[in-house]
Amino acid sequence: MRLGASSDPCNQVYKGTSAFTEAESKTLRDVMLPLNGKVKAYITLHSFGQYILYRWSYSTQVKHPLTTNMDTAAKAMAGQIKNKTQAVYRVGNGAVTLYPAAGTSADWVSYAMNVTYAYTIELRDTGSYGFTLPASQILPTVRDAWEAISRLATMV
Repeated sequence: MRLGASSDPCNQVYKGTSAFTEAESKTLRDVMLPLNGKVKAYITLHSFGQYILYRWSYSTQVKHPLTTNMDTAAKAMAGQIKNKTQAVYRVGNGAVTLYPAAGTSADWVSYAMNVTYAYTIELRDTGSYGFTLPASQILPTVRDAWEAISRLATMV
């Protein structure tokens, strides 16, 4: 069994019977594959925790050769967010900084599409509200995402 995946269909990290068994992952694959060689960056937005995570998320043992580049860009995104909104986002390898997660879209895009700058951004908050942010946090969360995306766009 891979870290961050389960064979139990009732588990929240159920890996499916094979790759791309779910409609969402099939759609991502089908949209992305024709763009092979054209994609410079990829961000998948999640909630919650305020993290900017890069590959590889499936292993704490495997370090990508371009980790320094990915880390530099992630720190620039986190710095831009802090500068503009005062929110603090932790940066690092997904498996080490948060927890191992097998089969992430960012890892797949990195590997299958050869995209160096592929990130998972875990948006607000850090746990007070969890998955149910109050309305007052929606615009600040959007601003965080915008600041990260716009900063990355200037770097790739």
